[in-house]
Amino acid sequence: MADQGVVRRNIKRIARRCLNGYYFTGIAMLLTHLLILLGITAVQNTMFTVFRVNLFTVENIENLMRGRLFLPLWQLGLYGGALFVISLIVLPLSFGICEWHYHLTDENPGSFVTLFNWYGSAKLYFKCLALRLNVVLRLVFWGSIPVAAGVFSAIFVGRMLTDLALDPLLGGLITGALILVTAVALVWFLIFTRRYAMCDYLLVRDPDKKIRQIIRESCRFMRGHKLEHVVFTLSFFGWFLLVALTFGLSLIFTMPYLRECYTVFYNYCHDTHELRMRRGDDTASAVPDEAPAPPAQPQPEPAPQAVSEPEPPEPPQSISPAEPPRPVGPVFEPQAPIDNDKGDEQHA
Repeated sequence: MADQGVVRRNIKRIARRCLNGYYFTGIAMLLTHLLILLGITAVQNTMFTVFRVNLFTVENIENLMRGRLFLPLWQLGLYGGALFVISLIVLPLSFGICEWHYHLTDENPGSFVTLFNWYGSAKLYFKCLALRLNVVLRLVFWGSIPVAAGVFSAIFVGRMLTDLALDPLLGGLITGALILVTAVALVWFLIFTRRYAMCDYLLVRDPDKKIRQIIRESCRFMRGHKLEHVVFTLSFFGWFLLVALTFGLSLIFTMPYLRECYTVFYNYCHDTHELRMRRGDDTASAVPDEAPAPPAQPQPEPAPQAVSEPEPPEPPQSISPAEPPRPVGPVFEPQAPIDNDKGDEQHA
């Protein structure tokens, strides 16, 4: 199993490398998204002012602080309808940003116009709305479990402390236990709902897929990565703290980086799932490289060399009949003659 710290560092390093040269394009897309959202919200507030619709009055806030849910239903309906209309207008922009980041990791970056791609056809527009509505309904369903646990815990503790004469220490222990149960339910909700974190990227990758198929594939890809996704989110705590200290102004500069990191995390989960399917091993992990190697440049083919014509063989030298060939034999070098007188003296 790969070291998760190494995986997180590699994902962030790859995200920074992908944003190199395209960072300001991501900021421009985010600013356009925010300006459109703020413009629609300003129009909504102007209409509410004209029709004297104000949900956040002093009386309503006091009732809410006292635990009284006494709010005008017609005003709640207007605010809910306004939020729904804003979602219909702004939601495709978030999918356009998601598509731009996805193609950026694929080394095929798009242009600024990618922000408005999901308005191009009715099929894409309604499919992104249907996917987001499906995911929201699932989150509301699973989120009702910890909410119900907290509400019933508060009601149960309140009745026990008021109706029964319990020891303060025992009442405190019961209250602490119920708070712990509620906290565990919230943590479970936070981890369990990570199974839908890949839905947007799957739709961007293949817009022809059905909504149900996207939900199933997201659950499969996040199998074994849900807690890892939560820890990966917590690793940006310093960035979140910076956003809080700057009253949200630094979000303009940090959001492109965060989105790119989550896109690389999606690629990591997708590659890990494919590797497990090929190997049949549930523990296999496709660790992202620190920096993908650049594609090899095609080498130029060598120029064809000129083929030299073979030289004609030399004609055999003709032997003149007047000069017959000399026999080839051993060659003896002449030696100095031996003096016989000296030889006789030596023998004597």
